[in-house]
Amino acid sequence: MDLSALDPFVDPAHGDALVARVLESSAFELARRRRSAVETSGSAGAAVLAIMAGWAKPALAAAALAVVVSGLALRAASPEVRAEAGVLEAMALPGQVEEWLVEERSPTTADLILTLEGGTAW
Repeated sequence: MDLSALDPFVDPAHGDALVARVLESSAFELARRRRSAVETSGSAGAAVLAIMAGWAKPALAAAALAVVVSGLALRAASPEVRAEAGVLEAMALPGQVEEWLVEERSPTTADLILTLEGGTAW
């Protein structure tokens, strides 16, 4: 596939003519936007802030909608976890591991072996 027609460095005159046509076509709209921005806010720098402020309300509405939808999805995805259940019960850890966490101690080697063997004594 020959994409040489898209190369801007092959014929610089063609690229310059294209840029000139685009600027000429958009001159009216750019001037209108510039006039509107200066009339609204008094300066071109403040116009950017005015435009962004206009986007704030729809952006906040979209963010609120996303929070509500994700909250409903999370609630529907995990009905088996009760709100009053503790963290240890919700994690469904083996009994020996729960004991270590409740007692706030590190497991010994014997504890680890016993847990890996499924709780059977030696």
